[in-house]
Amino acid sequence: MAFREKWILYLCKTEERAKEILQDGKIFAENCVLFPAKDYLFYKADTRGNYISRERSECLRQLVEEEEGMVVTTLPAMLEKLEGKNAFRQAVFTVQLGQTLSWKACKDNLHSLGYQRVDQVESRVFP
Repeated sequence: MAFREKWILYLCKTEERAKEILQDGKIFAENCVLFPAKDYLFYKADTRGNYISRERSECLRQLVEEEEGMVVTTLPAMLEKLEGKNAFRQAVFTVQLGQTLSWKACKDNLHSLGYQRVDQVESRVFP
């Protein structure tokens, strides 16, 4: 799962144990993140599903952008099939304060990532 050589993978038996290790790990590693398994029962529910999506997205973002750190996860989460690291890297784009964007290019980019234009945003997916 690690994209870089200086990352530590800590595999836990349960998600409760993973959360305990995460708290302890933050003392030793600045970039200590949890990669939770999808909870299929609640994944479509607004609160729990969005929280899991944000946690997973933040973990993947840090794996791509940071040099080192620790990922805490469980076996079910580790065994889930994900897109390749290059697909994730290509999907990430950063907008700086004051940067001018082409509306069409931005719209096309977001559409290619699977976003749909709506009148009102209902939930936040990424941190």
